[in-house]
Amino acid sequence: MRRFHIATEEEIRLGRVTDAYFLNARRVLREAGSDKEVAAEVSVKRLPADRPWGVLCGIEEAARLLEGVEGIEVDALPEGSLFRAGEPVLAIRGKYTSF
Repeated sequence: MRRFHIATEEEIRLGRVTDAYFLNARRVLREAGSDKEVAAEVSVKRLPADRPWGVLCGIEEAARLLEGVEGIEVDALPEGSLFRAGEPVLAIRGKYTSF
């Protein structure tokens, strides 16, 4: 069963449809032998038309990608939550190359 609309789960998990920044960062960390514990937060800087809030959609798909990834902790607002610009909607803690 296909759970994502554009890319397959395998393509996403293998990094075949990611920003080059993440691939380059992973390569540099691996070459340096440095893969430390980090904390990452996902938020938006600005909402369309400078609206004061947005409705969170798609977080369940993002969370599914992180299910079963060993050594990481994930916190996310529930699907359909209202959020403001700058407010973290997803937080991930663990080794950088793990996620």
